[in-house]
Amino acid sequence: MNFQSELSSRFHWLWRWRYLSLAIASALLLWNLNYAPVWNPDEGRYVSASLEMMSPLDGSTPDWVVPHLNTMPRLNKPPLVYWCAASLFKVFGPSVANARLVSALAAIGVLLMLWHLGSAAFNEKTGVLAALIWVSSMLPFTLARMLSTDMLLAFSMTLALLGIYKIAAPQKNRAETITAIIAAGTGLGLALLAKGPVGLALPLAILIAWLILVQMKKSSNTPVISVRIMAQIPAALLLAGVLAAPWYLAIGRSHPEFLEKFVFGENLARLTGSTAYHDPKPIWFYVPVLIIGLLPWTLFLWPAFKNLLASVFARSSPSRSTPAFAEAQDSELKNLDLQNHARWFLWLWALAVIALFSISSTKLVTYILPALPPVALLIADCFAQKTGVKALRQATALTIGLLGFIALLLPILFFSPKLLADKIMPRPEAAPFVLLMSAILILGAWSLWRALRARENSSFAASAASTLVATGALLFMALTSFMSRVAPYEDASSMLIALRPFLARGDQIIQFKTFQPSAMFYTREPSTIVDFVNTSGLEESQFRSSGIFQKDHKILQQLFQSPHRVYVLTRWKHAHWPTLPKHYVVATNNDYRLLSNRPAPAGFVFDFIAPRKRSRPLSPACQNLSPDC
Repeated sequence: MNFQSELSSRFHWLWRWRYLSLAIASALLLWNLNYAPVWNPDEGRYVSASLEMMSPLDGSTPDWVVPHLNTMPRLNKPPLVYWCAASLFKVFGPSVANARLVSALAAIGVLLMLWHLGSAAFNEKTGVLAALIWVSSMLPFTLARMLSTDMLLAFSMTLALLGIYKIAAPQKNRAETITAIIAAGTGLGLALLAKGPVGLALPLAILIAWLILVQMKKSSNTPVISVRIMAQIPAALLLAGVLAAPWYLAIGRSHPEFLEKFVFGENLARLTGSTAYHDPKPIWFYVPVLIIGLLPWTLFLWPAFKNLLASVFARSSPSRSTPAFAEAQDSELKNLDLQNHARWFLWLWALAVIALFSISSTKLVTYILPALPPVALLIADCFAQKTGVKALRQATALTIGLLGFIALLLPILFFSPKLLADKIMPRPEAAPFVLLMSAILILGAWSLWRALRARENSSFAASAASTLVATGALLFMALTSFMSRVAPYEDASSMLIALRPFLARGDQIIQFKTFQPSAMFYTREPSTIVDFVNTSGLEESQFRSSGIFQKDHKILQQLFQSPHRVYVLTRWKHAHWPTLPKHYVVATNNDYRLLSNRPAPAGFVFDFIAPRKRSRPLSPACQNLSPDC
């Protein structure tokens, strides 16, 4: 029995129970979406703007073309994320879980496409394992439970590149060709509506680079730049235009300046750094992001890279015109060529995404999510390769050490007085979660060690893969529960949720030197924002003339004279002003204070400050209403 056949028998459970495995993985992505309130600022922007698309805060007619945030147009992102969340709100009602369902369903879509693409490029077991790797990796699991454009972009690009791969692959019937064109065109169109031009440019660049590269290693099964491909790609682009053009035309009519600001002011400015949207990051920023985001699969990039090197030196199949091609090796050599081409395609896909965002001036952790689907497939593939078993065992041994190191590091971080102890939350609250995560990591390391002891390579590979899937899933479930306890201490959303039952008609929410977009979602009212720089993609001219966004911080003195109750949400360092009229601190957490011109309503108590944050010095500029604070 050869290695692949033996491995197939060892992975029989994965084959026999593949539908159940994928169903459980999908359920895991849907699990506990309401684990924490909306995270500010990014998730808060998307959730609140989606609510305003369905139900405008100013009472106007719903606008499904122009997204709004705090009643003002927000034109720095295409509308797909808002359409999806607003539609779910319309059907099921506004809730955090329904908002995050958008990302969860997109992640499930990627899972199913990995299954299909892995089956087409390698075999079905590789596809199923890739889907499970996707679910049990930190960054996909985390972003599947947050509303953002990045998971939608990952879904759209995966669909587009699945269709592009099928277009370029040889030996298709008419139905498969039409399906491939529809998949590629739909994915490209959705990517344009999810993120903009980058969703179109990246997949096409990957296709061109792939076709050029494989020509350098020609074989009878090499995809070629043919009339067939040159005809089918434009058909996919036409379909993408049909899907995306109506919105771009509509937004262009209502806001003629949109295309210039979005394409040049938003996309190119973020790439070149001509406008500073976030603090600058070094070009190697995504190296640690990839290392952490792929846990616990990170070190298996090494055997995956070894597979690529093996494909570089692999013997091409002989020409159809030679007698050797008619021999029994025909099918095996043909499959080898196709798999090697698939590996090149997946590596180009992953590296193109990482490279583009690495050279971009604006770097956020979530940007490289579209690179992880091909990485999941490459790692799954390395578990089925006989030539890579040695590297696979090496990666497993190193992973045992890595899991053990993290298991020891977590208690040190959270219990050491010199590190995080009592800084985020009291140690007694953090201890159960930290110890549980450490226990999962230790159990995972022990199980990997047992798998590594197996003499049969196939038994080792099956056991190691199963252990890593279980370890990742359990670890991130525990992490999700931990974050639900962190939220009241670190984010303003929990404070606003606690306040909501006590709000009366006429009460006003003011935000000073901060903009927590979840306030509009939880209060269903606009917030007055005082002394805040526009970094939320709001239309600049309206921002400057808006009565909702006030630049002069002295307006607070006037607002505090209101006959109604006024609440001021601000960061802790801005919360002490002797020059203000008498005011009261009604709620506190680690980073925020909620002040009012009246005492806290009867029965309202919110105090979530970690012991080590209860006493903080203020700079002299923050002792009064100074714009320098």
